[in-house]
Amino acid sequence: MNRRIETLKKRALSGKEDSDDALEKLASILLDKKDKRTYYGLIPTLLQSLSRHTPPPSFVGQVPTIPSNGRLVFTVLKAIELITFSTLYQVRSVNSVPSPAVLHSVNTGARWRYGLLWPGIISSSDIANTPGVADVVFNLPIYALTIRSPSRPINVQDIYLVAFTLADLFDSPHSGQPDGWEDFCTRFGTQHLKVTKPKTCDGIAQVLVQLCQERALNWKALHYWLRILRWTGRSVTFVLKLVQRRAVYFLTHLLVRVSRHINSHGGAAAMKDLHVSGVWVMGVVCLEYAVRSGGFDSVILALETGLLPALWRVAVAFERYGNDDQFTAVHFYGGSLDNIAAHSMYRSVQKVLVKILHKPLFSDASVQEYLDESAELESTWRAFKEVVDRRVRLKNQFEVNSGLYYCSYPKCTTPPTSKFRRCAGCLTAFYCSVECQKTDWKEGKHKQFCVQVSRRNSEGYSRCTEDRDIEFQTWIVKAELWAIREKLLERQIAYRRQHPNERSSILVNTVDFRNMNYQDSIEALSLDEAEDYSPNVEYSGGGWRDILSDFKKLRRTDKDVGPVVVVTLPRTKVFHQVGLILRNPDDELVESRSRRGKQFVDNRAIEPKPNHIFSDPDLFAELFPESFGDYDEDDDDWLDDLLPHQGDLEAEQHEEHSPSGPKSLPSSQSIGSESAQSGVSNSRPSNRAPTSTAESLPGLRGFFNKRK
Repeated sequence: MNRRIETLKKRALSGKEDSDDALEKLASILLDKKDKRTYYGLIPTLLQSLSRHTPPPSFVGQVPTIPSNGRLVFTVLKAIELITFSTLYQVRSVNSVPSPAVLHSVNTGARWRYGLLWPGIISSSDIANTPGVADVVFNLPIYALTIRSPSRPINVQDIYLVAFTLADLFDSPHSGQPDGWEDFCTRFGTQHLKVTKPKTCDGIAQVLVQLCQERALNWKALHYWLRILRWTGRSVTFVLKLVQRRAVYFLTHLLVRVSRHINSHGGAAAMKDLHVSGVWVMGVVCLEYAVRSGGFDSVILALETGLLPALWRVAVAFERYGNDDQFTAVHFYGGSLDNIAAHSMYRSVQKVLVKILHKPLFSDASVQEYLDESAELESTWRAFKEVVDRRVRLKNQFEVNSGLYYCSYPKCTTPPTSKFRRCAGCLTAFYCSVECQKTDWKEGKHKQFCVQVSRRNSEGYSRCTEDRDIEFQTWIVKAELWAIREKLLERQIAYRRQHPNERSSILVNTVDFRNMNYQDSIEALSLDEAEDYSPNVEYSGGGWRDILSDFKKLRRTDKDVGPVVVVTLPRTKVFHQVGLILRNPDDELVESRSRRGKQFVDNRAIEPKPNHIFSDPDLFAELFPESFGDYDEDDDDWLDDLLPHQGDLEAEQHEEHSPSGPKSLPSSQSIGSESAQSGVSNSRPSNRAPTSTAESLPGLRGFFNKRK
């Protein structure tokens, strides 16, 4: 074998007609053997052959010379980098400086990737059919940037090169897709592409932390690195790994430093600097990806690190000095304010927001001075404040009216004015005494839930949503929808007029609460369209059949019920869609308190305007063109006419919601004495396992309980 390799090396360097064939055979040998000794023996020959074949571009930005044999170059490149990747892993494991041959192969490989992808020689179909291509075009160049010694700091040109290569692969027309990264991940996620290698995630987080902590920010390096992070952020799994590595904290810390730089170094010049403004915009986008995957806990962390004051400072600078139309107000601050406002549904987020908004920076006098300068800033900020203030009022009214307890032990009747202690394991349960804590641990089966959630918390993921947050979010949804109920019904009437041949006796509204201007997202759909829009809608543990059945029964006893609404809520990792039958939320609280033997405090949360639609017979007939008629509650055949394809959906939902209790876990978890503020809780903590790695949703026990 050694004699054969030596012969092939000589032929590869000869420049004769068979040199390409010999070069390809050497690459195949290297891929087959994956031997470190063979690698070090062949790497000089392969690198020299690449250089003689067609020299790579002399600097980034220059249009590369098209190689005479792009596929051969790609084969050789793959052989070099697949072995280099494992070698770099070994280098990092012993914290030693890599050999010159390894670093040279990394640099040469990066330039060849750039040269091959720019002219489109290697298309997305070529990439799709290349096993191990993730290491060649993605993992290795990013991970290689982390291989540094004290005498070899991060090189801006290297970062620029990698960022440009990924941009050409994932964003350019050469990828053949409008969203190359999403297509890249989707097509290879179940095949041979492993984009989420832990060491690659570690590398991205490591470089980000290093760049953010430098005394003088390197704007170019940050700009290019955040571009890399932006593309990887489109992978939910990848971002979850970054959330574990405190990416939210460091990104927010970076944005705070950028905002101070803009304020202290001449706003006009800084706002028009491509790299400074690029760092801000890319940082905001990356933070939104991380917050989306980290949920409300990431929003709290970002707010506590100083995100809102940073957004305000940059918003004022943007409106004063502009950005030469490179970016819009949404890029600079609008999208982030939208995201924060959406998460103000969470009681935990509200507590942090209230503290921040009471600081002198956000006093009415301080804010008004800048709002007078920009109509767009004024409208955006006032909309943000209106949403937050309204939900704070709703929280206070809900705590007065609900009569729920904070103690997580179901049989406890301690009043909500008492002090409670948070479970130090799951961070979601609260107890009024050690006795309730111990009893719930043994009899209430909190042990099983707590052990599993605390394990996930220890891995760096965001903590689970508190039960009182879920209950409060339910109240927000119902109260705010009840206030705009007339708009929902008017949208349904408009749909009837636009679709006179629609036969559905029931229409469905959709509302997206991930935006603070959620009223602009109101739509009306037929039943078939609604089923396509949200096939797995959740409703008290059931689905569409349960929603329609309950709606029909409620309409027989109370005409002032409806419409049916599907709401999209901000939740961890992915959005969450829930179905509900709209009723007066205050009336539901009356029923809830009466079942508990409590007296209702008449402190109405929202009083909508008199609804003329239900009192006008003509409009009512237009909204509900088919009478429900008499029916037998045990006969659900009418549902089959409404949902002709419901059988398959019901089977899927039955399988999805079938009870399969979590396996018991050994050991116990101590419960600490972290104090929680007094107030009114929502429903009890779930004792089942988390439904995802990102967030435990304890059923929908707090959502839209059926009438008893």
